[in-house]
Amino acid sequence: MHFTIMKRLMFLFFMLFAGTTAWAKAEWQVLENIQLAAKPLDVIVAADNRWIYLLDDQGQLAIYGTNGQLRETIAVGRDVDQIKAGPREDLVFLLSRARQTVQLISVNVIEEFDTRTAPSKGPADAPITIAVFSDFQ
Repeated sequence: MHFTIMKRLMFLFFMLFAGTTAWAKAEWQVLENIQLAAKPLDVIVAADNRWIYLLDDQGQLAIYGTNGQLRETIAVGRDVDQIKAGPREDLVFLLSRARQTVQLISVNVIEEFDTRTAPSKGPADAPITIAVFSDFQ
């Protein structure tokens, strides 16, 4: 009986330590380094990966493009201490432990295009310009 226990222990030892160990190597590089004026509290990426939302300790929600360019800053209040991505790219949850609230806000970043040199029809001073991107392949 003693021999059977020894055999089982040796088999267990063999199974635990006999396998080969493979060490993975990770390569990494800094793609963007954003210098902030205030201490960051939280960061999220929009559902469509177009925007980076960064909350700081001064109550500002900064919106960055994925190229690291600041697009807009929204004052959300110093009591907001956490943000969460919504189910759509334009929705952001603002969490405040001090107020015990969760706010859902809709954020729409307005894109501006310089159409002064683009081909157009109609008067140059028209109040609305409709841009059609139809030459993409």
